[in-house]
Amino acid sequence: MRTESPSTALTLPISITVRLFPLAIGLLIILVAAGCRKQEAPRVQPARAVRVAPVSRSSFTVTTVYAARVEPEIQVAVMAKVPGRVASVGSDVGRKVGKGEVLFTLESQDYEAQYRQADAAYSGAKANLNRTNDSSLGQQLLQARAAVDQAQVQYDDMKSAYEKTKALFDGGVVARRQFDDVEARFKAAGIQLEAAKDSLKLLEDRSGPQSTEVVSAQADQAGAQAELARNQLENTVVRSPIDGVVFMRNVEVGELVGSSTAAFVVMDDSTVLARAEVAGNAVSGLKPGMPVGVGLAAGGTEGTTGKVASVSPAADPRTGLYEVKVRLANPARAIRPGTLARLAFPLEERRDVLVVPNQAVFVESGEEWVFVAASGIARKTRVRVGTANETVTEIVSGAAEGDEVVLDGQSFLNEGEAVTIVR
Repeated sequence: MRTESPSTALTLPISITVRLFPLAIGLLIILVAAGCRKQEAPRVQPARAVRVAPVSRSSFTVTTVYAARVEPEIQVAVMAKVPGRVASVGSDVGRKVGKGEVLFTLESQDYEAQYRQADAAYSGAKANLNRTNDSSLGQQLLQARAAVDQAQVQYDDMKSAYEKTKALFDGGVVARRQFDDVEARFKAAGIQLEAAKDSLKLLEDRSGPQSTEVVSAQADQAGAQAELARNQLENTVVRSPIDGVVFMRNVEVGELVGSSTAAFVVMDDSTVLARAEVAGNAVSGLKPGMPVGVGLAAGGTEGTTGKVASVSPAADPRTGLYEVKVRLANPARAIRPGTLARLAFPLEERRDVLVVPNQAVFVESGEEWVFVAASGIARKTRVRVGTANETVTEIVSGAAEGDEVVLDGQSFLNEGEAVTIVR
């Protein structure tokens, strides 16, 4: 039979006791803490501060919003009217320019020479016209006509004498020598008459309407050539056609430019256009001059009002949409071309209906709700809504006029929660 010594029998129970002691202490602490919690008073949830707005009766316009892009109303591509090499550049991108201000110049030596040559030709043509119209030519014509008349008289006299002498000569009364002398003088009178007529004809041709018209036309042609050369010389200085801002510069000193490339682009952005593609149901009631709400957050002009500038009479065959342009005043040039805009076009007028601010309505499980603050308690109320615009929503049923609805923080509210209204 196995026997244990007294020392061995006492050792085992003491070890177990030491191990269980911490566990017992922990259980005691838990029981004491639980007893203390049962004795604490329940905490009171503080009322939540909320902003509210009353359900009110009002009239509003139902709108539809379209995206648009802003562009300057006037934008001009400036090109040189004559080809040449750039001599100087007087402006740069972003600079304000006035109408008539020099943008750049071209080398002008060749155009100056062409103008001097054309002007000299014009001066010669005018001098020739003046000679044709000279009053001394009239005096010469009078003298030439008188000479013709005198030569004609002499010719007629000599012709009569010749005929008489010839008759006597044929009858044997006059000698041969006398007849030959009369005949010679008769022929000389005829030659003198023809010479006087030729001189008169030359003067008449010189002073006649045909001659004057030809010389006048030549002078006009020379004048036109001189005017063209002068214009080409003036066109070597290229000026801004409008007041505005330089949008693009495409020339450098020494560069050859032609008349088909835009050297500068100048835009007048004191008035801008917002261009949008709009569906047919939105354009049916639009007319030029009608006010349109415009959102331009990027330009710091949220809530700006523009006016309809134009409505396309036909839809784009590719998209089925109509182009609408809305004009916006931009005197401070705060609206930059290229900015995106939102245009709110009117669709329908709603009159004398119950409305709440849009932020009061929230959707949950596919249904619209509001929180109505009554007697310091938030009541979750289902509503039926009608139409809406960018600021208010129509309430068809579920809330009454004068009810105060919570505007923000609805996702943190619970039915029956205490609220404090912040005015």
